[in-house]
Amino acid sequence: MGLGVVVGVDPASRKVASVVNSPSNNFLATHQVPQDMSRPKACHEMWWHMTNFFGMIRDQYQDPVVYVEEPVIGRNRRGGILQAQVHGVVLASAVESGITSVYSISNTAWKKETVGSGNASKDECREWLEREYPRLAESCDGDIDLIDAACIALYGRGVQARAGRLAGRVPSMG
Repeated sequence: MGLGVVVGVDPASRKVASVVNSPSNNFLATHQVPQDMSRPKACHEMWWHMTNFFGMIRDQYQDPVVYVEEPVIGRNRRGGILQAQVHGVVLASAVESGITSVYSISNTAWKKETVGSGNASKDECREWLEREYPRLAESCDGDIDLIDAACIALYGRGVQARAGRLAGRVPSMG
């Protein structure tokens, strides 16, 4: 079955944070498009980058599994729409790269399972990661998007372990 890699992805309107969680280590990456870039060009740039990123993951690991946070539609509907565009780009680029296990997950689901509350704040997520996986939290270097991506990857690892696809052990990065 290979190394059992789970990728957690936290898409924003112009930035994507990703954490690749394997039994031996974690790889963290972000990609951001410039504010002055037109929306169609920004989506294309993000698609190109993420397709290459996921292609690298697919080539390096057998049967990677990807979990992508769904957009949050709240008071700022425009922001939610922009985030939804990037969410779709990330899902499509993962599939385009040849990864077959790609899942969309709500922020309340991963927060409830990891942090313990579906309504956990950004600070509570950071505190949980610092407490439970301090080395991984340190690797995030305070980037709240990477912290969320790390939590999403750990959530995905738990789901895959329960499904019997991966060993339940999380790497010693924490």
